[in-house]
Amino acid sequence: DIPTAADHAKLCLPEARRGQGANFGSVMLPRLIPRAIAMQMLYTAEPVTAQEALQWGVVNKVVPLAQLAEATNAFARAILKNAPITLQRYKHMTVKGLDLPIAAAIRLDAGPNPYLSEDRIEGARAFVEKREPRWQGR
Repeated sequence: DIPTAADHAKLCLPEARRGQGANFGSVMLPRLIPRAIAMQMLYTAEPVTAQEALQWGVVNKVVPLAQLAEATNAFARAILKNAPITLQRYKHMTVKGLDLPIAAAIRLDAGPNPYLSEDRIEGARAFVEKREPRWQGR
């Protein structure tokens, strides 16, 4: 969902050079980045640098290789501080609502409802008490 790349990395869809199909890449890439850039990557099969991938939104962050593990671990820890039911809801809603018109996507009832959870009460209580919440996933 949120890719990080080492600064030396190169990304490529080499299927055109191998006589293969790239079905997944040809469907997904134009949905993730501008169509012209996706077509360039698909047609030429030439690698792009991590910085180009960052510029085009293929990755969210580029870090030196020596810092890659710590950067991804720190990012994971930042996510894990948040309410698990809310995170699950975000995932369900974004996946199921991505291709829907906005009005239909907003009306989706996908994933767990954080508004009915014990974690919602805990989150508000922790905020008022100025402490870290203790999420239960309920």
